[in-house]
Amino acid sequence: MLRDDPQIGRMYHCLITTICQSCSDQCGGGTQCLMTYIISNVITLVINLLSGGDISYVFHYFGTFTEPRAWDSPLYGFYFFLLAVCIIGVYTSQICGSWFGYQAYKEVRDSGVTQSGGAWASGGGGPVGGYPTARESREVPVPR
Repeated sequence: MLRDDPQIGRMYHCLITTICQSCSDQCGGGTQCLMTYIISNVITLVINLLSGGDISYVFHYFGTFTEPRAWDSPLYGFYFFLLAVCIIGVYTSQICGSWFGYQAYKEVRDSGVTQSGGAWASGGGGPVGGYPTARESREVPVPR
């Protein structure tokens, strides 16, 4: 959605011309990709929570983390803390990404924006084939 941004646009262009070439044709960009983003986030989150892999490991071994004598090595505490922070961060970011994506979707939906071509799509008007001719004046018209 930020492919036109000066900073993120460079990262987008790098990804879309290298490892994500197959993704560039699947989504036109902008709000067209928003629902796909939300659904993929929710599905990934639900599958990860139902499979019980990494989050159950953190909860199961949390008691071991609080007792340094039970650690296999001195680095175990650092490893476990880093793992727990990363796992909780991933789940938090997926929940927040889904929530904020849905809020953006609702705002776009309720604003009345549609994906239809509008009156210009049929091809009448301007020399470019459907778009109105731009005005030559640089003065901004004052609304009445």
